[in-house]
Amino acid sequence: MFMRNISDFFISLTLATSIAGSLIFAATPTPSSSSVSSTPTTSPSSIPNTAPSGAPSPMPSSQPVPGPIPSSVATPIKPFNPSQRLLNELAKFYQPYVRTTKRPVHLYHYTSKSQFPNPTTAITAKDQRIYFYTNYLKESFWSGNGYGMMGPGLYVATDPFATMMGYGKHSAQDTDWVLLQLVLPQNSRVLSISQLSREMNSMSEGDPSNKPLPKLTDASKKELVDSTCFFDIASAPKHFLATGLLSLFGFPQCQNLKVKLMQKLDIWAIDYLYDSVIPEAYKLGLCLNPNEAPLALVLIDDRAIDTNRMVAFTDTVPVANDPQQENRLLIEDFRNLLNTTSDALKSNPIWPLWPTLVGQKPKYDTKTWINQTFFNCGDDTYYPNTTP
Repeated sequence: MFMRNISDFFISLTLATSIAGSLIFAATPTPSSSSVSSTPTTSPSSIPNTAPSGAPSPMPSSQPVPGPIPSSVATPIKPFNPSQRLLNELAKFYQPYVRTTKRPVHLYHYTSKSQFPNPTTAITAKDQRIYFYTNYLKESFWSGNGYGMMGPGLYVATDPFATMMGYGKHSAQDTDWVLLQLVLPQNSRVLSISQLSREMNSMSEGDPSNKPLPKLTDASKKELVDSTCFFDIASAPKHFLATGLLSLFGFPQCQNLKVKLMQKLDIWAIDYLYDSVIPEAYKLGLCLNPNEAPLALVLIDDRAIDTNRMVAFTDTVPVANDPQQENRLLIEDFRNLLNTTSDALKSNPIWPLWPTLVGQKPKYDTKTWINQTFFNCGDDTYYPNTTP
């Protein structure tokens, strides 16, 4: 979903490995300015244990976002240093779009084996290369090293197939892929750009005054326009702010503003509108009660990943008694249910991740698994928004 050149990172990682003799995992410092205690996440007892302790997580060529600008052609960008006045006014505007997850949800990220040092060495559940990799991408939001639809960060889809063909398994014969299954914990703080987008899209394009707008002082409006953070700086200020406030998340020169704003709001992840197979699953009765549009997320904080439940899958199907075999069977059965019941997929079916597992049934009920673990299936993912 978000392609990133991280060769410099892996060069240093390789050097560190040769010097130390082993990989040592160091957690990224939490960038948030406040300490929020989240409820410890435990998998519901009725859900199979799909993530062994200390599993990995990938992500370069697998996110629904553009890749980085090559350093050889990148244009130096003057950072924008926002005033405290502007930060306070923007924080007040964005606060109603800060949502909290009411249950753990599975998120998915594709990358390729070739993105890692020693790619011929099997990637395992506790592979330190994956830990360093995902840690680097989360930290990239705060360092500003890269860009994407919502800026730098770790991009994830809300189902295992939305980005498979584009960023993971590119053909039925492709074996150079890694699928990460991550768990966003209960009580995670998410800035819902998707909610803001839907509100703006549902209102009249011809009357910007109907759109949700921040109450900014004239000085803050001028500060934003002068920052050149947005596309539409020539338009009237009201219309500019209505569209520009969404745009700022993809603009590198606004990264310092984004970082300070996310710190002030204590944000762990950002959601935004993006393709998903969830609407098709809902239409087929596999996904119950979705009340949000399909979306993806970018994870920017350590607290947004339950590291004890991270799982990495490759094309290799291990020998019997592998703790993740049931998980593979559930993913494959979900694919089969989509292919066999969807008119849209009958002519262009999703190919299997593990051909040798086709036709085998999981012990756990696939429909129950979907509604207990997917974003926007089953119970609401977010707590009701009570912010006025």
